[in-house]
Amino acid sequence: YDLKINHFKLQFDDAVDGIAESRKEVQLKLTTQERSMITKLQNERKAREQAERHLTESLGSEEKVRAKGIQLLEEDLSGIEDAFKSSINEERQARIAGDEKLVQAIAHYTAALQDAIRKVAE
Repeated sequence: YDLKINHFKLQFDDAVDGIAESRKEVQLKLTTQERSMITKLQNERKAREQAERHLTESLGSEEKVRAKGIQLLEEDLSGIEDAFKSSINEERQARIAGDEKLVQAIAHYTAALQDAIRKVAE
Protein backbone atom coordinates (compact mmCIF):
# COMPACT_ATOMS: atom_id res chain seq x y z
CA TYR A 1 0.00 0.00 0.00
CA ASP A 2 2.82 2.35 0.74
CA LEU A 3 3.98 1.97 -2.81
CA LYS A 4 0.53 2.73 -4.14
CA ILE A 5 0.16 5.67 -1.80
CA ASN A 6 3.54 7.01 -2.88
CA HIS A 7 2.54 6.47 -6.50
CA PHE A 8 -0.78 8.35 -5.99
CA LYS A 9 1.09 11.04 -4.07
CA LEU A 10 3.50 11.47 -6.98
CA GLN A 11 0.59 11.56 -9.42
CA PHE A 12 -1.19 14.10 -7.19
CA ASP A 13 1.94 16.26 -6.93
CA ASP A 14 2.39 16.04 -10.73
CA ALA A 15 -1.27 17.03 -11.21
CA VAL A 16 -0.89 19.96 -8.79
CA ASP A 17 2.31 21.02 -10.58
CA GLY A 18 0.48 20.68 -13.94
CA ILE A 19 -2.42 22.77 -12.66
CA ALA A 20 0.02 25.40 -11.34
CA GLU A 21 1.83 25.41 -14.69
CA SER A 22 -1.50 25.69 -16.54
CA ARG A 23 -2.52 28.58 -14.29
CA LYS A 24 0.78 30.32 -15.03
CA GLU A 25 0.24 29.81 -18.78
CA VAL A 26 -3.36 31.07 -18.54
CA GLN A 27 -2.21 34.06 -16.47
CA LEU A 28 0.52 34.80 -19.02
CA LYS A 29 -2.00 34.57 -21.88
CA LEU A 30 -4.44 36.82 -20.02
CA THR A 31 -1.69 39.36 -19.32
CA THR A 32 -0.55 39.25 -22.95
CA GLN A 33 -4.12 39.61 -24.24
CA GLU A 34 -4.81 42.44 -21.80
CA ARG A 35 -1.70 44.31 -22.93
CA SER A 36 -2.63 43.67 -26.54
CA MET A 37 -6.18 44.95 -25.94
CA ILE A 38 -4.91 48.04 -24.11
CA THR A 39 -2.51 48.78 -26.97
CA LYS A 40 -5.26 48.22 -29.53
CA LEU A 41 -7.66 50.53 -27.65
CA GLN A 42 -4.98 53.20 -27.32
CA ASN A 43 -4.23 52.98 -31.04
CA GLU A 44 -7.95 53.20 -31.88
CA ARG A 45 -8.33 56.24 -29.60
CA LYS A 46 -5.32 57.91 -31.23
CA ALA A 47 -6.73 57.15 -34.68
CA ARG A 48 -10.14 58.61 -33.69
CA GLU A 49 -8.51 61.71 -32.22
CA GLN A 50 -6.42 62.15 -35.36
CA ALA A 51 -9.48 61.68 -37.58
CA GLU A 52 -11.38 64.18 -35.45
CA ARG A 53 -8.53 66.71 -35.72
CA HIS A 54 -8.40 66.17 -39.47
CA LEU A 55 -12.16 66.68 -39.79
CA THR A 56 -12.00 69.78 -37.61
CA GLU A 57 -9.17 71.21 -39.72
CA SER A 58 -11.01 70.32 -42.92
CA LEU A 59 -14.15 71.98 -41.62
CA GLY A 60 -12.19 75.09 -40.70
CA SER A 61 -10.55 75.31 -44.10
CA GLU A 62 -13.91 74.62 -45.80
CA GLU A 63 -15.46 77.48 -43.83
CA LYS A 64 -12.63 79.77 -44.94
CA VAL A 65 -13.04 78.72 -48.58
CA ARG A 66 -16.80 79.27 -48.45
CA ALA A 67 -16.40 82.65 -46.75
CA LYS A 68 -13.91 83.70 -49.43
CA GLY A 69 -16.28 82.44 -52.15
CA ILE A 70 -19.17 84.39 -50.65
CA GLN A 71 -17.02 87.49 -50.45
CA LEU A 72 -15.95 87.16 -54.11
CA LEU A 73 -19.55 86.52 -55.18
CA GLU A 74 -20.74 89.59 -53.29
CA GLU A 75 -17.99 91.68 -54.90
CA ASP A 76 -18.93 90.39 -58.37
CA LEU A 77 -22.62 91.02 -57.76
CA SER A 78 -21.84 94.49 -56.46
CA GLY A 79 -19.84 95.21 -59.62
CA ILE A 80 -22.66 93.91 -61.81
CA GLU A 81 -25.20 95.96 -59.85
CA ASP A 82 -23.07 99.09 -60.26
CA ALA A 83 -22.76 98.40 -64.00
CA PHE A 84 -26.55 97.98 -64.32
CA LYS A 85 -27.20 101.16 -62.35
CA SER A 86 -24.72 103.03 -64.55
CA SER A 87 -26.32 101.64 -67.72
CA ILE A 88 -29.80 102.54 -66.49
CA ASN A 89 -28.65 106.04 -65.59
CA GLU A 90 -27.00 106.49 -69.02
CA GLU A 91 -30.17 105.24 -70.74
CA ARG A 92 -32.30 107.61 -68.64
CA GLN A 93 -30.05 110.55 -69.58
CA ALA A 94 -30.17 109.54 -73.25
CA ARG A 95 -33.97 109.33 -73.17
CA ILE A 96 -34.26 112.69 -71.41
CA ALA A 97 -31.94 114.25 -74.01
CA GLY A 98 -33.95 112.60 -76.80
CA ASP A 99 -37.22 113.86 -75.30
CA GLU A 100 -35.78 117.37 -75.03
CA LYS A 101 -34.67 117.29 -78.68
CA LEU A 102 -38.12 116.04 -79.68
CA VAL A 103 -39.81 118.83 -77.69
CA GLN A 104 -37.47 121.38 -79.28
CA ALA A 105 -38.15 119.98 -82.74
CA ILE A 106 -41.92 120.11 -82.16
CA ALA A 107 -41.60 123.67 -80.82
CA HIS A 108 -39.51 124.66 -83.84
CA TYR A 109 -41.98 122.94 -86.20
CA THR A 110 -44.93 124.64 -84.47
CA ALA A 111 -43.21 128.02 -84.77
CA ALA A 112 -42.50 127.36 -88.44
CA LEU A 113 -46.13 126.37 -89.02
CA GLN A 114 -47.36 129.51 -87.30
CA ASP A 115 -45.02 131.61 -89.44
CA ALA A 116 -46.27 129.86 -92.55
CA ILE A 117 -49.91 130.41 -91.53
CA ARG A 118 -49.22 134.14 -90.94
CA LYS A 119 -47.62 134.49 -94.33
CA VAL A 120 -50.53 132.71 -96.01
CA ALA A 121 -52.98 134.85 -94.08
CA GLU A 122 -51.31 138.10 -95.12
